[in-house]
Parts: sequence; C-alpha cells; structure tokens
Amino acid sequence: MMDQKHDSEGDYLVLPSDSEVTAGHDLRLRGLTAKDQPQHAAHLKRLSSEDRYSRFQGVVSDEAIDAYSCGLDWNRVLIFGVFVDGTLRAIGELLGDPGGADAEIAVSVETDYQHIGFGKQLVLAMVLAARATGVERIVISFLHDNDGMRGLAKDIGAEMQSMSGVTLSVKTMPKRT
Repeated sequence: MMDQKHDSEGDYLVLPSDSEVTAGHDLRLRGLTAKDQPQHAAHLKRLSSEDRYSRFQGVVSDEAIDAYSCGLDWNRVLIFGVFVDGTLRAIGELLGDPGGADAEIAVSVETDYQHIGFGKQLVLAMVLAARATGVERIVISFLHDNDGMRGLAKDIGAEMQSMSGVTLSVKTMPKRT
C-alpha cells in the first residue's frame, strides 16, 4: 500500500520496501521540477556505461548528460523520480509537446536498484500522467537486448515492432471520458 504525503519538496508517494535492497529505507516517488535538475543530472551520471548506452541508445559523456539535463524544458516535460533516503535513484521521463498526440517514455534505474519494481512504478505513473494530459499514444524506443524495457512495454500493453537493432513500442491510450 502506498501512502500519499506532503513535505517541503511537495507531494509524494511512500513506496513499499518489498526488497532486501530497499528494506528499512525511505522510498519516495514524486514529480521533479527544475529545482531537481542537479539531482537529475547526477542520477544520469551514476548510470553504468551499459545503462547509459541503453538509456540514450549510444555512448554519452558526463558533459553530454549535463547538456541534456540543463537543456530540458522543465515546464514542458513530466519527470518522475524514485528517491531512496533522499537520493534520486531512478527516473521516468514523459517527453512530448504539450497538447501533442504522442509522447515518449524514457526510464533509467541505477544498477543496484534494478529489478525491484522502480521502473514499473515509474512507467505506471507516466501512463497515468499521459492519460491525464490528453496524450493519445505513448512511444517507447529501446535496444533489442533491453529485456527490462521490453517487459515494461509489455506490461502496459504496447504493440512492438523491431527495426535496425531497436524495438519501437506504441501504446494507444484509451479515450478519456
């Protein structure tokens, strides 16, 4: 069961600690804002070289990560983060134009926190946010060997198509009533 709370950082959900890795730790899921940009960049820089390659579908330097993070229009993207004891360990980004029909999902989870449900929590949060903001289609692009993203795309019922080493998955959102 997740509890919704509020503190100086804003509203957040307290996530259950169902894993040995997270037992006894403070786990929070919340939306990020521009003031979180330094933590956003720091999280991306802590990704292993393999995880960076999977997230960006190519090799990226720390400088490129700083440019990416600083270049985000924090008023136009929706980014959620999972914090473990106050440190950002996983992020989900919903990238698209406000009012646009399509939005892309990108997820990154630090190695020590993979396969314990953070990615799934983030994807579910982004699907709900996409629906609430009128997004019609969610697109997830990932490398063929990224089984974690394949599983997450499958979990939300996305249709998948492979091409040139990349899998493109598309989730058509139900119409809002």
